Amino acid sequence: MGGETVPVEEAEAIDLSAVYADIDVKVSVRIVDRIGSFGAIEFLALTAKDNLTTEFINLQAAYDYYNEYGRIKGFSVRRSKIFMCSTEGEQDGKHMEQGERKIDPRMITWCGCEARIKVHVDDTSGRRFVEKFCDNHNYFMLDARFRGLMRSHRAVKEGDLYQINSMRKAGLRVPMIFRAFANQSGGFETVGFEIKDIYNAIEKQRRAGATDAEAVLNFLANLRTTDCGMFWKYSLDCEKRLENLFWCDGTSRYDYSVFGDVLEFDATYGRNKYKCLLVIF
Repeated sequence: MGGETVPVEEAEAIDLSAVYADIDVKVSVRIVDRIGSFGAIEFLALTAKDNLTTEFINLQAAYDYYNEYGRIKGFSVRRSKIFMCSTEGEQDGKHMEQGERKIDPRMITWCGCEARIKVHVDDTSGRRFVEKFCDNHNYFMLDARFRGLMRSHRAVKEGDLYQINSMRKAGLRVPMIFRAFANQSGGFETVGFEIKDIYNAIEKQRRAGATDAEAVLNFLANLRTTDCGMFWKYSLDCEKRLENLFWCDGTSRYDYSVFGDVLEFDATYGRNKYKCLLVIF
């Protein structure tokens, strides 16, 4: 159902040296180095021989190539020892037969599809080329407008994340942000990612970004640009973690110089998740 089929057994039997000897290598062997080179490739017109005469600079380029091939064709890709259609394999029956389930089981997504590609790494030459290729799908490919919803093709791009962060700073919640993207793109199925991908991107960004301690010190440093009287000082413990922090803005420093004989001291605030006391003068 899914285009030209080259069974794995047949692909294994192909002598690539004979293939290369029969053609002009410079013309017929395609070298794939990055996603940016995909624009020159007509994925819909690729034959089994085209895929078997493709080389990659690394395994990530190989995965990106097959993933883009799947996006154009209408299927999702999963990583393993080889790159395969995401519906490869079969669901374990024991997960479907539990009689006391409180919720319905997940939809079965594995249907034993045979489509896959295997990239061989030659340790001697350093070449990475397609060793096996099978394009035999046992289900119908998705319509083009739904392809962005498949797992390996969903992605929150850098520009999208910048827009998401701007909306969050304006006070919009994630569900409303997702609806805004759907309005921009003409429907939820054409956004290119799902609402859970937004949550995942925000969490990934939070983990990869600066720690809370670094963020607050940067915030205080930025205040100095608009308040020349801003003062802060901090200390670290033996493990280089923030231990104590004191800050005072310019207005408070001036007030203290005038009303220093009257001082309020409030240490009744409880400890928060950082296990630190907050004392206000």
